[in-house]
Amino acid sequence: DNVTNLKEFSGTKLYPYGTDSNDPDTDDDDLTDGQEILTGFPGELIDGIYYTVQGFVAKYYTNATNPDTDMDYNTKDKSRKLDDWEEVNGQTRDGLINFPSTNASNPDTDLDGLNDVEEVFGVWMEDFGLVTPNPCNKDTDFDELADAEEVYSIYGYITHPNLPDTDFDQLLDGQEVLS
Repeated sequence: DNVTNLKEFSGTKLYPYGTDSNDPDTDDDDLTDGQEILTGFPGELIDGIYYTVQGFVAKYYTNATNPDTDMDYNTKDKSRKLDDWEEVNGQTRDGLINFPSTNASNPDTDLDGLNDVEEVFGVWMEDFGLVTPNPCNKDTDFDELADAEEVYSIYGYITHPNLPDTDFDQLLDGQEVLS
C-alpha cells in the first residue's frame, strides 16, 4: 500500500489512527491505506502541504480505518449512505447510480446544506417528486439560489433545484425570490 510501517502505526496529523501494516486495505473499502492517507483535495492544507495542482489525483485523504470517513447518510433513511470508494469513484457499488466524484471526507461536498447522500439518491419535494441536485455544485441550476434553499423553500417560494426558471416566466428563480 506504499505506506511505511511507522506511518501505518502512528497515522497522520488529520487521522491519527494506526492502520494494519499486514493489510493493504485496513477498512476493506477497496481504497488502499496508501491512497486514503497520503493524498488530499486541491485547496486543502494537509500536513503543511497546500494542494493546488488540479492534475494531482486528489480524491482521497480519508480515514483508512473507517470505510465511510465523513459518515454521511440520508437523514430520513439512515440505510442510504455513500462509502469512501463510492464517493471517490462517483458511482454506487451496484453501478446503478453515477454521479460526480464527491469529497469523501466532507458529508456536504458543495456546502449547499444538502448532504451528498441526499443529492445522489434524491430528495423528495412535494410539488416535484424526487429531485437529484448535483452534489458538487451549490447551485445546480445556476439560478442564484443554493440547492437547499430551493429544496426546503427557505424564502417561502416553491422552486426546483434543477430548473433555473421553475415557472417558465423568463426570470431566474433567484431574481424572483431575492428581489
